[in-house]
Amino acid sequence: MEVIIPEDRLYNVMLKYVKQFYPILMEPLIKKTINSIGNSGYGSGLDDYYKITTLYKDDEGFTWFIEYDDRDINVDTKWVVNLDLEGLYNMFGEEAFEMFFKKFLKIDLHNKGNKKNNWMLS
Repeated sequence: MEVIIPEDRLYNVMLKYVKQFYPILMEPLIKKTINSIGNSGYGSGLDDYYKITTLYKDDEGFTWFIEYDDRDINVDTKWVVNLDLEGLYNMFGEEAFEMFFKKFLKIDLHNKGNKKNNWMLS
């Protein structure tokens, strides 16, 4: 028998779980951008594009999420999620995990841009 839980009910359960086990996430995360330059590798040794890496940190400076620029050729995922959130992922599964952070923090982990993978725990 398959049980279907409405999305808003699942979100509320996940929110209670986060309040209990990850209370630091209830505070707004600080968004920090790092600008750098990169080389496309087209036979030139010159840096030919700008890339932006966005870090989402808590008040204590702990990084929870990293969003890589689509042009960054050094990574094959759009998002890196801190391994401390593995418990939330294991408890609710991938689809619910992505849905929760899209609603809760407005972070779309499902969006992979032009990367091979959308996100990974690290």
